[in-house]
Amino acid sequence: MAMRINARLDDDTARKMQVLIEHSSGSQTDIIKLAINLAYDQFEAQSHEGLTSLLDSPFLGSFSADPHLSECYKHLINEALDARYPPN
Repeated sequence: MAMRINARLDDDTARKMQVLIEHSSGSQTDIIKLAINLAYDQFEAQSHEGLTSLLDSPFLGSFSADPHLSECYKHLINEALDARYPPN
């Protein structure tokens, strides 16, 4: 899917675009594509940074429990509550 872009650049950004065009073999389209790809790569790196930090942290795997806890946690909670507060 192609997308047409019509952009209005301020003087400083227009000057930077002109410098890039003059000092590279690329067109305005090539420079905009490069800028978008760089911004996207930066976005991707930042979005994965949080998950990587969590996976590398000592938080995960820092305790042990029943291997089937996710399947039977309600039963275990009810047992603990019944032991603490016996039904009348």
